[in-house]
Amino acid sequence: MLSWVCKSLGHDAGPVTAADIIASFYHYYAQFDWTNDMVYDAIFHKKKPRYYRSAREPMVVLGYHAPNSNIAHTATVPGLQLLVKAFKTAEKQLCEPGMTWEAFFGAPSAPEPESQLPHGAAEFLRNYNNFVKVDIQFWGRTLAKGKSLVGWVESRCISLVIGKPHIPNTCCAIVLLTLIDIHKAIPKSEVQIWPARFVDSNSFDVGEGKEYQGCYLIALSKSEKAVSAHSVDDKQLAKQALEKVLDRFLTQLRTDEKNFDANTSWIDASLVRSSDVKGLRLDDREWGVYAMDMDSDSDDEEDVDEDLEDADETKPQRTIPQRPKPTSAPLSRTKLRPASNVLNRLRWDPSLDPSDYIIGYEDRFLGAKETGLEKWKTEQTDEEFIPQHRILYFKKKGGEYGTGEVVWERATRIDKIFGSGLGSGE
Repeated sequence: MLSWVCKSLGHDAGPVTAADIIASFYHYYAQFDWTNDMVYDAIFHKKKPRYYRSAREPMVVLGYHAPNSNIAHTATVPGLQLLVKAFKTAEKQLCEPGMTWEAFFGAPSAPEPESQLPHGAAEFLRNYNNFVKVDIQFWGRTLAKGKSLVGWVESRCISLVIGKPHIPNTCCAIVLLTLIDIHKAIPKSEVQIWPARFVDSNSFDVGEGKEYQGCYLIALSKSEKAVSAHSVDDKQLAKQALEKVLDRFLTQLRTDEKNFDANTSWIDASLVRSSDVKGLRLDDREWGVYAMDMDSDSDDEEDVDEDLEDADETKPQRTIPQRPKPTSAPLSRTKLRPASNVLNRLRWDPSLDPSDYIIGYEDRFLGAKETGLEKWKTEQTDEEFIPQHRILYFKKKGGEYGTGEVVWERATRIDKIFGSGLGSGE
């Protein structure tokens, strides 16, 4: 988007300043007809590219090379509305007499004295009257599990705002509270989440404590084209519809036994007014210091000890599959075939059965995880999509103890599928 503006200015006006580029960028896209036009480099393409947009593509930004693809295909209508609003607001500010760059970009990130909030967060709370408040509370034995809980809820809140019109399976029912659901409850509404957690201003970081309480805020407002409710009954119906969406969202969260434990955590989502969030500050807790180590007196260790005592000593123990430890140096100097090539061969080679293979990957919040190759999603619009650069290894099921055989691994450069790494391939 910026590249085309720069090229257009250089072609039409010659050398320009950085101020000219910024002002032209906001002016061009504030007036852009996203419904009917596409963003593309007219100098590179020479003529308008042939691209057939679907009804699910509110904005189209084309890349440079064939086949023409929309790099903004995951954009949603509500997201585009917020983007256009930001463009128009910026253009209006730049047109004001006496506008300076300091005023345009806002005050420095120093907290405002009366609110203990950075300028941007303070403006966020002041500019909206209604919020969805997603509360998180954890009181387990170790905050390492609390870190996992917070990361999981955060990913659900993001899904809430981005919205996905298609829910592939029951496991993804948790994303039912999408922006689409909110728009059904409140037509022509605007939704925006602040990308950080808030905590009560009176609370303090307990350091080595085992409790945590914070929240995410999702602002609600009417769009510029919205018509005000004509009666109190209309407003009440809209509120009830939104509360049903929140109840459905909470039900999905609280019934997820894998990520939510009612004995050590609590989650809630409610509608609040701006007066209810005045006493909040941004959460400055550093979650990276909490490793996934168990306390010596944790219930998990007691359960393991009991299981070992009850186990039959004569029966061989089945080891838990683990990711192979990478060596300090690559085992092969030849170029390793990428994970995408291995994935495609395991899927489409008639001599191989995809159900026999497992993919190990890096989860953003939970670390190394495994899943069956048949369950792996490659469509970027899918809720369960994971980028292929997070793939760590491929394993073939089986083995004496069920640990499986590593047939490709990025860290050790093992490749028994194509033979590009250690081994002759299969």
